[in-house]
Amino acid sequence: MELTPLVSVDRAHPERVVCPLPFYLMRRASSGIFFDLVNSAGFDNAFGYSFQEYVGEVLDLVCKPPQFTIAPEESYYIGSNKFHGADWVVSDATGHLFIEAKTKRLTLGAKFRSDDPLLQKDLGVIATAIVQHYGNIQRALNGKSKWRNDGLPIYPLVLTLEDWFIFSPRISEMLVKEVRRLLAKHGISEQVLSDMPFSIAAVREFEAGIQVIAQVGIGAVMDKKTRGDKRSWSLLPFIGDSFPNEMKNVNWRLFVEDWDKLLP
Repeated sequence: MELTPLVSVDRAHPERVVCPLPFYLMRRASSGIFFDLVNSAGFDNAFGYSFQEYVGEVLDLVCKPPQFTIAPEESYYIGSNKFHGADWVVSDATGHLFIEAKTKRLTLGAKFRSDDPLLQKDLGVIATAIVQHYGNIQRALNGKSKWRNDGLPIYPLVLTLEDWFIFSPRISEMLVKEVRRLLAKHGISEQVLSDMPFSIAAVREFEAGIQVIAQVGIGAVMDKKTRGDKRSWSLLPFIGDSFPNEMKNVNWRLFVEDWDKLLP
């Protein structure tokens, strides 16, 4: 239905179609372009890079200097080994938001079967991204990258193209268990989970969340998000509950000019 949202039901009248899920028809003109490109040579790298660049466009639009500084990915070497660093680092006087952008989507089977190996496999993918992100941050703290530590709090954030719905206690527990296993495998102390608790958010949530951060600061939002009972909340419900006044100022159509060009 995502690939072909319009269904031909009468061979005698090919001009007549049914649209069972109109939302998928709307998406077909935006994120649904994925299906036209997915089998093209080099698609994986280009798709990931375009998502990373989009996150940067959102940051440039919302997080203005001098309050914020934005650092893009900067590759560096340790000996002969090349590392790419975090995709983006957003900083203000209250902390640093280390961002990793991932396009991997939760597979259909994993969305509906919480005890299925498919879910375990998908959680392994996101856990790997989290641990890689911690590795990048650890190397930055050790002075291996161009980023310099000023002692302010660090908040790791993994952004996904679509919502992974990681908010139930069971799924969160499964994810953290896998993260702990991979941290041990890569020789990273579990203490990072307490010192720098990670967050996961879909980019649609981030578009609103970063606008709230622009109003009150990184620390005000992320410290509350990563501590206490709000730790397991998804980002959008969290900011709606914790920052209702700031949410009134959120622009839900950040790039309306582009949409108007696509569908005038």
